[in-house]
Amino acid sequence: MIPELAPRWEQFVQANVLTVRRIVRRAVSRGELPAGTAVDVLLNALVGGLMMQCLTTPPARRARIAKDADRYIESLVDLVLAAPGDSAR
Repeated sequence: MIPELAPRWEQFVQANVLTVRRIVRRAVSRGELPAGTAVDVLLNALVGGLMMQCLTTPPARRARIAKDADRYIESLVDLVLAAPGDSAR
């Protein structure tokens, strides 16, 4: 990383993380997500799942995976929301 750009990159990342957290909290307040949804756990699980999908998909299968991206994301969200555990963490 270019040292002069590091502060700007950190600001960019932090702004995006805060925005996504607000989006999830609004979804909870509207009842679109269960009350007590652990925002950080939800986001970490979703981003981690998506990142692993991208990192582990062989190049020859990427077009098919991209075509089915919406279905994959929906199933990942369903899995994360259905996971047992303390949602207040």
